[in-house]
Amino acid sequence: ELPDRKNRVITTAFDALTTRFINLELELEYPAAAKRAEFEVPCQIEGPDSVARAPVVKGVIEPGWVGSYHNIGWGARNRGLWPEGTYRVTCRDQGRTIAATEFTVVRAAAAVGALGASLTHLRFFQSLAERLPLETRLYGTRFDFRSARWV
Repeated sequence: ELPDRKNRVITTAFDALTTRFINLELELEYPAAAKRAEFEVPCQIEGPDSVARAPVVKGVIEPGWVGSYHNIGWGARNRGLWPEGTYRVTCRDQGRTIAATEFTVVRAAAAVGALGASLTHLRFFQSLAERLPLETRLYGTRFDFRSARWV
């Protein structure tokens, strides 16, 4: 599931140990659409492992729209399945290249060296006691000073 647009971290470098899905997004501008239209933009991701990756960005344009965002993700449920290296992404429309770029997958230094562990999240939550069970935590970055006891 994609995070909200305002919460997305845009980058071209991904950690080989923690990355699961890499998403690409096309931002389009066009004259006001006269009617609803559907389209597809095939993309190709070429990487160091020679695995065929061909995500297709599918979109729907509604009447009156003058711009839109369309995305597709590629990856696996498990972490660590993107081999290290440089990946080239090319998206085409009717055989013509409309976007081409690169991203890299790198092995980041371990956050906790003794474990060889990568950091996947740093989150804050408040509680009335020292700890809350994991399933009841509400994470945030703003807390009301009048009611927060433990952060």
